[in-house]
Amino acid sequence: MPNANPLCCFDIAPLTPRFARSVQEAAAALDALATGRVPARAALLSGALSLDTLCNCIVPDRDLMDAAAGLETLVTGRTLDLDAAGRQRAAKLAERVRQVAAMLALAPAPAVQ
Repeated sequence: MPNANPLCCFDIAPLTPRFARSVQEAAAALDALATGRVPARAALLSGALSLDTLCNCIVPDRDLMDAAAGLETLVTGRTLDLDAAGRQRAAKLAERVRQVAAMLALAPAPAVQ
């Protein structure tokens, strides 16, 4: 029976419910940006890495690519000077990333061989 979750990829071990927690950290970092705060460094690093991994494992939509690029910008030492529209976009991206994390959390873990 095919899996109803389009994000579940049984051939790629990182896409498990445990991986979903790292994706949630990306959402937390984006939430911080949306409220004008600096994201916690640990959440920023974990979130950027998880989104980068996810974007390399699936065909990401524009929102996921934008979220990954924004977090990568911060991880590499550059800054994002967000105005009100930018903070609103960060909030939208955080919501999209949370949706992906929820789908990942529901995906069955790949079988250990």
